[in-house]
Amino acid sequence: MNEETTMREVLEELNLPEYYNIVIKNINEQTLINSSYVGTGTKISILSKNDTLIESYTIVVKGDITGDGLVNFKDIVTLVKYVYEPELNFEWNEAVKIAAKVSETIGMPQVEDIMRLISYYYGGIEW
Repeated sequence: MNEETTMREVLEELNLPEYYNIVIKNINEQTLINSSYVGTGTKISILSKNDTLIESYTIVVKGDITGDGLVNFKDIVTLVKYVYEPELNFEWNEAVKIAAKVSETIGMPQVEDIMRLISYYYGGIEW
C-alpha cells in the first residue's frame, strides 16, 4: 500500500471470490467505504462464507502517522510532538511506530525522521 490507496483499489488487488467476506477498518475501528483512503493502522480481515477469520493484515503507509491515508502536515506535527514532548506519553501501536520511522532508523522515531518527513512533504525527496 502507498499514499492515496483507496479501499476499492485494495479490494481489486485482493481479487477474492465473492464467497469471501472482507472487512476493512481504519485505525479508529471505523468500517471503510469504497472511496476511503487506506492508511496506517488499517486492518483488513478476510472471512469465510460462515464468517470464520482466514487472514488478517495491518497496513503501514510510511509517513502516515495519523492513519488518515495521506502523508500531510498533520503527520509532521504529530511526529514533532512525539519526539520533543515525550511527557505526552504517546501510545502508538506497532504499525504507527513503523510508519513514523521514515528514515529507516532503528528503534523509536527520532529527529532524522522528522527531517525526512518534512523533506518528503515539501517535495525535496522521494521514497
